[in-house]
Amino acid sequence: MNEKRLTIFLHDPSKTYLEIAFRMEDVGTTLPKVLSILDSLGAKVVAGYLYTDKDYNRGGYWCCFVESEKDAKGFESEIKSIPRVIDVAVSKSVDGFLVDDLCFPVMWNTNERAIIVGQERLTRMTDRLRETFGVAGNMMVYQEGLAFGENLAQDLTGLLGEKFIVEHFPNVMHILTAKGIAYVSEVKQDPDFLRVEIRLKDSCECAGHKSNTHYSEFIRGMISGLVSSFSGRGVKCEEVRCIATGDESCDFVVTPR
Repeated sequence: MNEKRLTIFLHDPSKTYLEIAFRMEDVGTTLPKVLSILDSLGAKVVAGYLYTDKDYNRGGYWCCFVESEKDAKGFESEIKSIPRVIDVAVSKSVDGFLVDDLCFPVMWNTNERAIIVGQERLTRMTDRLRETFGVAGNMMVYQEGLAFGENLAQDLTGLLGEKFIVEHFPNVMHILTAKGIAYVSEVKQDPDFLRVEIRLKDSCECAGHKSNTHYSEFIRGMISGLVSSFSGRGVKCEEVRCIATGDESCDFVVTPR
């Protein structure tokens, strides 16, 4: 299983980096020409991402980070000269430091605006609530997860439809893996949502924590919000195993309230 790596910035004082972003038409024929230009200019592509429109031939955009000693304007003019390339922008590192600031805002392919928050920073926020407010803090974290789950369920229902979600619920739950929340190892679903079992590994909430009690308040709330919204009834979500207490996975059982 490969990591999903997102480049926020690059830093190496001994190197010069460029960020190149552009839109293009007819990705299949245009992108190879751009790659050929980069190669001819001696650029080493070190990171990047591609997004295409639903109609592949209509186009999309590509952003890449390259290592090169050549001037940024040279890259911009060369790429602009390629037919069907539009909106080219190039930025150059300062003392080997280059931040990804050519593409904003951050968007998921569901057309939802997103932010990138490190796992450690997120867990520190929820840990502070627990430490400050004790049992009440746990409830706050749970409620935040519940709101997250309900909102996610609303978005997914709008995109996929209720019928699809009910028929493909185990597959839909793998979106937690795509979002980096946890690796979804197993999902069992009663056809009428009378019982749902979910097994998560490497949870962002519990990884690195040690606790005498089950720790997944945010994720427990999130699962409650998802299943409650999809089933149309109140539910009870119980965590029966937890990474923070030494188990190999975080296991949840959801039943009607």
